Amino acid sequence: MERSLDFRFKALRGGADYATLRATGKPSLRMNRKADLKKSLQAVFHPDAVDADKRVVPVDWLSDEIKPVLVIDGVEHGLGVFAATKAPETDDVTTKLLNVQAYDRCWRVRDTRAESLIYFASGTNYLTAIEQLLTAAGVTSVLATPTTATFATAREDWDIGESHLTIINTLLNEISYKPL
Repeated sequence: MERSLDFRFKALRGGADYATLRATGKPSLRMNRKADLKKSLQAVFHPDAVDADKRVVPVDWLSDEIKPVLVIDGVEHGLGVFAATKAPETDDVTTKLLNVQAYDRCWRVRDTRAESLIYFASGTNYLTAIEQLLTAAGVTSVLATPTTATFATAREDWDIGESHLTIINTLLNEISYKPL
């Protein structure tokens, strides 16, 4: 039996499907569970996209997100959500293309740093504290297994400038959860 494999790339705006990105060549999707940023994507795209009505629409590469989808025998399988960190033009002089490097949403969390001392009161639920840090980094969609674990004492453990990713992973480790 022969299987049909294909990739599609959706542009997300505000978390919702906005348009279909037009990729050229083969994308590179890498996953490394030991890295701070677990997933990365490299692909070459046209600078604009196509909406559901087949109209060419602009892509805001600074704020829109990329959702790669693996299509196996017509069934779509989402591969995560990525944000472009670099999108330089390719050297192709005949067609304007962008060589996009993107990472999972953890890059926003890693690059968000404490601007002042972070304080959590005694009795704060760990996941509530983590969700507050994620929201501050611009990540509002959180899937987590609920916990009743709370801080036994007030916490103010982290220095100004500490990465939210480091803080979150410390808190997740304390309640025996996997890193973000």
